[in-house]
Amino acid sequence: MLGALLLVVVHPAFVAARSAPRSWGWFAAAACLAGGAALALHPRVRVEPGELAGAHVLVPAVATLALVLGSSATAVAGTRRKVLPLLLAVAWTLHGRELLAPWPASSRAMDAFVGELRATAAREGRCGELWVVDAPLADDELARLPRGFAWILHPGLGSARAAAGDAAVELARSTRVRALDADTLLFVAREPEFARVRAQGLVLSLPPGFAARAPEDGAGKDPPADAVAGPASRTAERWSLRLAPEGAAPAERIWRRDGRSEELDCEPLTVRAVRANALSGASTAEAPRLAWRARDERLDGGRAVGVWIEGESGAQAWFDLAVEPRWLFGRRIARVQLEGELRRILSAELLADVPAPRAAAFEPETRGDDWLLARPEGPLPRPLRGDAAWSLVLLDPAGLASARVPLEPSNDGRLRARSAAAAARRLAPTDAELVWALEYRAGGVTLVRLAGRRAFVRGRAG
Repeated sequence: MLGALLLVVVHPAFVAARSAPRSWGWFAAAACLAGGAALALHPRVRVEPGELAGAHVLVPAVATLALVLGSSATAVAGTRRKVLPLLLAVAWTLHGRELLAPWPASSRAMDAFVGELRATAAREGRCGELWVVDAPLADDELARLPRGFAWILHPGLGSARAAAGDAAVELARSTRVRALDADTLLFVAREPEFARVRAQGLVLSLPPGFAARAPEDGAGKDPPADAVAGPASRTAERWSLRLAPEGAAPAERIWRRDGRSEELDCEPLTVRAVRANALSGASTAEAPRLAWRARDERLDGGRAVGVWIEGESGAQAWFDLAVEPRWLFGRRIARVQLEGELRRILSAELLADVPAPRAAAFEPETRGDDWLLARPEGPLPRPLRGDAAWSLVLLDPAGLASARVPLEPSNDGRLRARSAAAAARRLAPTDAELVWALEYRAGGVTLVRLAGRRAFVRGRAG
């Protein structure tokens, strides 16, 4: 319907162009120039029909097209000079009504969420940054939060304005609010940028199910004596967590015989993996389990499931704690307890990180949207059950965005990362330094990890 009307409106332009070719030639050149500029300035932005995401890049082109259509619709005489613009305006209004319909609901959702953020900032007090993890508006196109946005806490913004005052304005000025997903939070927690933000004061606004305790966890246990009290329930609404200053690493990283460690009182981020050597004859029919006690009551009583690995002297249990938010953000870890077949062990060790293999420099070869990567050298851990596979993690620590790309063998013996170049362009549309990591994983547990940093120029390795 709209296409047919456009043809009717544009038709007078072709008739008028015969008598005034220079004027209409300028109109055509302006329309082509506006469209070409949008493509040249935003080559990687795709505007889907019926969606508003990224549509701002088309504003100059659409404005130019509107001028051309207006001139075309009035390039006739008589009744048609009045009827054509009227028909065009009515049709365009009806067409735009569908796009405008979500705005009121989105505005209400955003106002409610901004109110929650203001309450969180007021409750937690002054901090350097407030990170919004898995914002509840992520599925709403109009209310989707950007990675970083300023002044959202300002009392003058929103339909329900907060009471303005010097304290509220200063809080808005001093607090940087940023949005990210839960996976990116776990990835960036490894990086020095996270440590710097944490030292300046970092508050996390977390979704209801974040770091949920397993039903059997903590049953019948008293919290540690110096546990920090938290909310009674986190099942219905978001909650906030102010990260404590960085603590000390464990004094002893190795213990023997008993599956229960000594008192640790250590900084969680200094231990990202645990490896335990099982006794001879220990059953590996069930996955190994690990529990711990944290000094923050809200994150106490965590559990992790590991994998069995073929060790030099028997079965080994490996646990990846870098993917366990209850471990990473538990303030301090009081004690570790190995369960099941690991109640008695040969030895166990707290590792700063999973082992790193030998490998050449990170030199991805781009083929279309895919990357080809050299396979890391040396022997790899062998799971007793199931298979392990490589994957590639890309992280923009400045923009707080990440992507995990599965790897598969290529015909020449290297590893192929499908659509990795496209993922890098999304993360680094401009020049940026990305963190990359090759991870060898089995059962959700990272067994080997090789990581580094590389400058990317508009998504391409520099």
